[in-house]
Amino acid sequence: QQQAVQQHHQVMKGSGAVASVRSLRRIVPVRLRAEVVHGFGRGSKELGFPTANLRIRWDLDNSDRHAQLTEEERAVLQFVQRHDTGIYFAFGRVEGCSNGDDIVHGVAMSMGWNPTFKDVKTKTIEPWIMHEFEQDFYGSNLRLLVLGYIRPEIKFSNLDQLIHEIKVDAEFCKAALNRPEFVRFRYDPFLELSRYVTPSTMISRRVNDTGNDCSSHQATTVTGMSVRKALQSLPPLQPGHTRLLLMRHGETFANESGLLSGGGNDSELTARGLVQAERLAEELSQCMVD
Repeated sequence: QQQAVQQHHQVMKGSGAVASVRSLRRIVPVRLRAEVVHGFGRGSKELGFPTANLRIRWDLDNSDRHAQLTEEERAVLQFVQRHDTGIYFAFGRVEGCSNGDDIVHGVAMSMGWNPTFKDVKTKTIEPWIMHEFEQDFYGSNLRLLVLGYIRPEIKFSNLDQLIHEIKVDAEFCKAALNRPEFVRFRYDPFLELSRYVTPSTMISRRVNDTGNDCSSHQATTVTGMSVRKALQSLPPLQPGHTRLLLMRHGETFANESGLLSGGGNDSELTARGLVQAERLAEELSQCMVD
């Protein structure tokens, strides 16, 4: 979905000018989780922007080794293979941080070849978490909820141009993340480390010809995994049985007060609940397609 938000900026390159046009392009939200690894060391030293390089399993990028990828590693690899190179905006959270670092932050993220430099052999994901951390977090996992795209990659002739453009990128990303359609994703369950669960209850019951239950309820509660993975983890359905999937669709204002919703006690979804419901709808739609 293309949003009518644009910023035109001319970048001087040699004797000519390269048009750097930023436009807010919304994408289907992408959730990534990967280890933060050492990159080229340019972020803080040369540019003044400490980026967090994500581990991408290029070593497993062939048909013989794809089965060795975890679900999270596959998601990261597919993102760089299927999405346009350029600058994205996102919300992010580093696992294992303490104090004020352990919250959700805005992110300006570069994905691609870094054409200004000549030593990049494979695509990289370099998020700039717009927060001053007390210490490095190499080896920690970073969660990213990528929400939109603002411009393609550009090769700059010098570092001053690049640094200036990164600063403008950051301001554009901050403004985008503060828009109503994006700011609510700050409360996405994926970014709430202690609360990222997809609760569901699977009930198998046997009903006789008269419609009466002739066996005890067998329930399995599955948390912390996608809908597809939860369904795939179930044993085969036995003849004469049916399966009912119950899922909590999203948090309501009544829930925040410790009350249950439904049964005459209807309540509106909170901002977090709307994100949960949308994510559940996405997962269920994908399961139907598969």
